[in-house]
Order: sequence, then structure tokens, then C-alpha cells
Amino acid sequence: MDIGVSSACFFPYDTIESLGICAREGFRSVEIFANTHSELKGQYLIDTKKAATDGGMEITSIHPFTSGYEYILFFAGYDRRVDDAIDYYKNYFEAAAYLGAKYVIFHGDNKRAPFVGVERYAEIFDRLETAAKSFGVNVAQENVSTSHIGSPENIARLRCLLPDIKFTFDIKQACRGGYDPFEMLDAMGKNVCHVHLNDWNGERCALPTHGICDLKKAKEMLDGVNYNGKYIIEVYRRDFTEPCELSTSRREFLSLFE
Repeated sequence: MDIGVSSACFFPYDTIESLGICAREGFRSVEIFANTHSELKGQYLIDTKKAATDGGMEITSIHPFTSGYEYILFFAGYDRRVDDAIDYYKNYFEAAAYLGAKYVIFHGDNKRAPFVGVERYAEIFDRLETAAKSFGVNVAQENVSTSHIGSPENIARLRCLLPDIKFTFDIKQACRGGYDPFEMLDAMGKNVCHVHLNDWNGERCALPTHGICDLKKAKEMLDGVNYNGKYIIEVYRRDFTEPCELSTSRREFLSLFE
């Protein structure tokens, strides 16, 4: 079981600086939160790969800084914008391919806007996934609480429409949305390809093992569908004081299975 970490934990530190912290804390897998367009190309991208390689880390995934705009980019009902958005997301796919990352994380629509429906959502997602595959990567739909698609019911419906869809499972997002995280795992089934590891203290996100969720049960359910992907610690900067708390939390999580 490989427990990695997201560079997003250290926002607003520079991404390459965050990678240095991840390496010093002994992590060997990392998700990169791309904070701006210039981090997806040129010398910065080359330096990002070097920082990961020098730190002995594998880059598992890229999280787009445009996640919060995806409902406007893809699901506002303007087809030409969808075409342009897919074209723009090729920047993420190309960067992911260069960095050796398998997945680009997708948040999707937002409850603040009208819902296009699961069928139309699936059509747009499938077009985006087709573009990603041309670069040798996949889009991984996360169960974000702000999205219409973030309920177990809609996740299950999306899986029926797109049997090969990839999902990112996130406990805090399920809890924040008022959903049972184990129902979410049931809905995702064997299509889980990536896990954001965290906990929930009843009110907000917490470090793994610092909340009330049964993380051991979650791991057992993932084992039950033969999950063999990474577990990436993703919490917010307010959820810890010192970076060493992340590596301590990793050890605490692993100790559940000793």
C-alpha cells in the first residue's frame, strides 16, 4: 500500500517548493495540483519533473486549477465552449503524460448551476476522456460535494452509462455532501482508480485517523474490488500545523493494518 500526498496540502506554496517538502517527509508518490497555466509547459514543467525525480517520487496525477470552473466550461449549455474547454484540457493531458501521471482529476458541474442531467453529463465526459486517452492518460471523476454528480445515486448512474469510467474516491467530499462514504464506494465499485485519503471530524476535513471515519472499513472495501492504486493524502493547509504531521498521519493510517 503506497501512501502519497498532494502538493495542494501546501497551497499557496510554489508547486516545486511543495514537492521538496513532500520528498523531505519521505513520500514517494505525489499528486500535483497545477496552480496556474504556466506550470503546465516549458521550463517549469521540466523543473517539476526533475524535482520529483530528484526526490525519488512518482507523480500519480494532476489536479487542474480550473476545477472550480468546470461547470462553466463544460456544463453551461454552450457547445462551442465545450469544444474549447476540451482543447484547453489537452494542456493538462500533455503535462500529465510528460510527468508520467496516469490521471487528471475532474470535479465536473456545480449545484449552483442548472443540472444538464446524467445522460448529457456522460456524453461530455466521454468526449473529454477520449481526448485524454489520445495522450495515454485518463480523466478520473471525483465525488465532489459541490457537484450534482457527487451523490452515490448519480455516480452509479454515470457508471452504468460509462462502464469504463474512472473514479477518484474522497471521504471528506462524501461526508461534506451528507452522503455515507461506504455507499459512495459501493456506487463506484471496481471503477475506483485513485483515492484521496483524509478523514472527517464531524464538521470538516481532518488528517487520516484524526476523525470519525472508519478508514479500516474503507480500505477493506477497496481491497474487495481489487483496488491497487495509490492513496494520496489530500487535506487543506488549515488541517495541520507542521508538514511532519502528514508523515505521522501516514504512519498512523498504516498502523491500522499491522
